[in-house]
Amino acid sequence: MVSTVIKRAQKFSEQWGEYILQYKSDIHWRSKDKGIIVISHNSQRPMNGIDLKLSEPIDIQIKSLAQNINEFPQVNRSKKKEEEHTQQAKFISDLIMCHPVPAIQAIQSALNTSDIVFAGSEVVLYEGKGKFKTPHKQIIDCVLVSPSRKQIYLVEMKKEKPSKNKKMSPYEQLYGYLQTYKDKDFFVSLCKLISCYCGQSVSEEYSMNGIIVQGYKSESKPTIMSDEFLTFKF
Repeated sequence: MVSTVIKRAQKFSEQWGEYILQYKSDIHWRSKDKGIIVISHNSQRPMNGIDLKLSEPIDIQIKSLAQNINEFPQVNRSKKKEEEHTQQAKFISDLIMCHPVPAIQAIQSALNTSDIVFAGSEVVLYEGKGKFKTPHKQIIDCVLVSPSRKQIYLVEMKKEKPSKNKKMSPYEQLYGYLQTYKDKDFFVSLCKLISCYCGQSVSEEYSMNGIIVQGYKSESKPTIMSDEFLTFKF
């Protein structure tokens, strides 16, 4: 599955480069085992997606999707999941559009860099038996990069009041991600391809870390805790 995801990302990233400036305010893309999916980070359809038809012209499909965000299928989610996806979409939008909001400025200050760039959302490279029990088989909510600090940040996002019955804590999830992907060439290769928003190339020199963002609100300054991982609570 890993090689397929990277192969698809490599092909699509070349095409996406033509559309970044025009459509980045509303949509981003994700490579997966079965194809490419375009995701809305627009508030009308937060984190809803549509699979591209790889047999049809990509440019026509992307243009149509970007101009008709309200036609993205409305995913039937629970109220709690909808809250989490709304926050995730706003976080991504603020990063991609470089909005100088208090939340992003606080995160930049804590990470000691002003160039935190969104690279991808809901990254999954493993599937199959045990997907939701094993940390590295779960989905990384967001991947960010900092070209100046040569860092890749894996982000676990949580609602303002996380569910108490979660099978795995965000700390366990991040430890699992880092144990699986840290120092792995294939993950860096994927980050190179999906980070075309930053206009700079991610390299093997980049180190990797994890952060937790809970209850994201653009106009708020978070409480910052430095336990096992840097945690931003809004």
